[in-house]
Amino acid sequence: DKRLSEYTEKHFERENIEVITNTRVKGVKQREVIVQHKGSDDLVSIPCSIVLWATGIQSKPLINKLREIIGIDVQSNRTGLITDRYLRVKGITDHSIYAVGDCATVEQRKLIDSIKTLFEEADTLKEGTLNLQEFQQLIENKVNEFPQLEIYQKGIEKAFYAADKEQRGRLKLEHLQDILEKADQKVRAYPPTAQLAAQQGEYVANLLNKMSTENSSHLSQPFQYKFRGSLAYVGGDVAVIDFTGSTPLLNIFNLKPLSGRGSYYLWKSFYFTEMFTMKTKCLLAFDWVKLKLFGRDISRY
Repeated sequence: DKRLSEYTEKHFERENIEVITNTRVKGVKQREVIVQHKGSDDLVSIPCSIVLWATGIQSKPLINKLREIIGIDVQSNRTGLITDRYLRVKGITDHSIYAVGDCATVEQRKLIDSIKTLFEEADTLKEGTLNLQEFQQLIENKVNEFPQLEIYQKGIEKAFYAADKEQRGRLKLEHLQDILEKADQKVRAYPPTAQLAAQQGEYVANLLNKMSTENSSHLSQPFQYKFRGSLAYVGGDVAVIDFTGSTPLLNIFNLKPLSGRGSYYLWKSFYFTEMFTMKTKCLLAFDWVKLKLFGRDISRY
């Protein structure tokens, strides 16, 4: 959320942390970092003594080997294995390999790539145009296959008449193209977070259990990521939390993004409840008390 980004930047400023945006690191040397600002060809030197690098992830050798075996032309993503919406690795014909978490990226199909097929399927009367009922049927039939169509589910008539520029009650192919392009703009890669990996792991486990009990390879529903909120600690006993759009119940209360010291304690309580056993909960609580009383031990770093 933009408000949380602005709050975090101001918090960093109060903590004497300078945030530099739109800048690319070109090199890290013993006593300087070489950067290049966006829109400039000049290289700038930032003096330093310690550099902490925390940006991006690198694929494991196993993942890179699998990409080479399958074929780089099929597995073209350098950061992970491309899967379909059932989390099956692309390029494996018998669908015997699944990938979840940071090692995988789910291929997001674009509506615009299948526009002619979609238009022909929806045009049941074969008139070369779509009426409101045909357009509504298109959205309802394809929303599971193309999740980006969800933005029109609650306003199908509004989207239809907005695209019907001639006010004829019919949509031509070019009108449908405008609608689908707007939907495709909402396609985003899944975030590399623990909650995504947990949901994917649960999905694959249920899928395999179902296939083993029913002795069938039929896949009913593709994987759908459900956002359950985002929490981040930003230092100085301050955290930011965004539950916007995570659950219908929170939407009813119109819960706004939270920030500050209260969010910090909410963040800590969340992680405390996520511990599996009473032993780990006690150890975590003891670590927090020890840290508060004596500070962080940096002698081991």
